[in-house]
Amino acid sequence: MKLARVILEQTGGVPALLRVSRRGSEKLRREFERTLHDGPALRVSALALELALISGSVSDPKVRDLVVGAQDEVCRIADELREVGGAIYPPLLVSAGVETALRAVAERQRVWFTIQVDESGMDDLTRTRLCLLLADHLRSLPPGTALSARVRGGRHLVRVRVREWRGGRLPRQRWAVLRCA
Repeated sequence: MKLARVILEQTGGVPALLRVSRRGSEKLRREFERTLHDGPALRVSALALELALISGSVSDPKVRDLVVGAQDEVCRIADELREVGGAIYPPLLVSAGVETALRAVAERQRVWFTIQVDESGMDDLTRTRLCLLLADHLRSLPPGTALSARVRGGRHLVRVRVREWRGGRLPRQRWAVLRCA
């Protein structure tokens, strides 16, 4: 079970159509992802390291196995926290840009993905909103789907066209328009 997908489904984040997030939500999503990453995920990772140190110093094999089992579970929890954080706000968006962040989301979802984007007229807020729009859509697709996105920017609007192919069916087309800030 993909925890991030379940959370997106329960909160209505999986779009039936391409839906643009409300203005201001991108900042909230970024802050929430940072809080999750810098708080619980970091503490759980530190706990995993402590358990590794403890397992190395325990001489009783049964106790060592229990500590190693606990360490494995803590590592799984840390991975799930990172997955949830990535579903809220793609971590690569800040450091590597829209295309790289979206390719990472597609890879994690096992979706074939190509994108043509002209970011020349876009400001940072519009880039972020574009990335969140497409990342949320990528997370809604089943593995094996092929998706092609074409993004054309203007001075006031950004047009997004998505084509997706699933299991030999005819391609579906979806559209969205973003207003530039």
